Amino acid sequence: MDTPEAAEEASSKVFPEALRDRFCPSPWSYAEIFSTGEVFVCCSAWTNFKFIGNIFTDPPELVWNSRQAIAMRAGILEGSFCECDHLKCPHIFGNLLPTRQSIRQAWHGGVMGEAIDRNLTSLAHGPLVVKLNTDESCNLSCPSCRDKLLVAAKSKQARLQLAFDNFILPFLKDARILVLSGDGDPFGSNHYRHVMIQTAEHLPNLKVGLHTNAVLLDEKAWEDCRLEGRTEMVQVSIDAATEKTYSIVRRGGDFNRLLKNLDFIAAKRRSNDIKRFDIIFVVQTHNFEEMKDFILLGKQLGVDSVEFMLIYQWSRGLNSVEYQQQKIWGAEHPRHREFLKVISDPIFRDPMVTMAALDMLLSEIQPAEIATPTGEAFQKY
Repeated sequence: MDTPEAAEEASSKVFPEALRDRFCPSPWSYAEIFSTGEVFVCCSAWTNFKFIGNIFTDPPELVWNSRQAIAMRAGILEGSFCECDHLKCPHIFGNLLPTRQSIRQAWHGGVMGEAIDRNLTSLAHGPLVVKLNTDESCNLSCPSCRDKLLVAAKSKQARLQLAFDNFILPFLKDARILVLSGDGDPFGSNHYRHVMIQTAEHLPNLKVGLHTNAVLLDEKAWEDCRLEGRTEMVQVSIDAATEKTYSIVRRGGDFNRLLKNLDFIAAKRRSNDIKRFDIIFVVQTHNFEEMKDFILLGKQLGVDSVEFMLIYQWSRGLNSVEYQQQKIWGAEHPRHREFLKVISDPIFRDPMVTMAALDMLLSEIQPAEIATPTGEAFQKY
């Protein structure tokens, strides 16, 4: 079996040439903001936590065109992707990046085509998609993410609101989509609910993308947060296909209520009130036997994609022993062979299924480990 060291050596020989005709639009279009004010142009772990600036200390235009941001864009344009971690970015190791030609057909293809043709690393426009990762408040306490229920106190909510009004709103001047949220839940957070209502009033053309557990996303929440006519996508993290497993991996959730809300979201997708509906499954020992049934659930709901993500150790979630017990994707796990048998089913090749590490795992190559700091712990990375 190949070791991570062998995989790294192989990647250094293969990826540069394989990436030469590929393109990642994120540094030209995307900004993710943490509670510390630090801004990233993709998932922080995929670039080894290279942030491009801090909106609490610098104007938005200086953050967006900082030295680090320019370096990331230059690395992609030259085809080396030198500022990215090739072993941790699933778009790279999963061979999921669009080509330089196909990206021109995307919704932001005009901007991307101009960047490629003119070799643009410094941009006149701001981010087109902004994701907030600022409030860890959630109605669930999933063991993979946190060891207790976390809800921001009123004093913290006031600070979050001040930060949004004074620092984040200026960053949204060119944004087309605001994604809620990278941490916590949009409907389990009073702050995020306020953000949805405020943007409906002050930025009516701004679309909203939702990443949620959906337990609280019913018709009333949809109306209260004024989501009709401005919701671009809904991504629902579920991690189970049965009520029994759901009660373990989604502590505090209500499976029957979730199913009703999923039907509500599916109806919105069918009527084109939302443009995309995805469901997400974090793979672990507790749930890997339900992966196929989860795909079937996605087909029943008519989702656009079913995405499987490997469990990693979040700083406020599982301890080291618990994490190793749940790390079913690790070759050393006693049930790893059972896991490989599950994912060898042809259904995982269905076009609606996304699992970046699938080919690596079936080839018995171990994906790289990712440390995932979150919330206030992010300051300790």
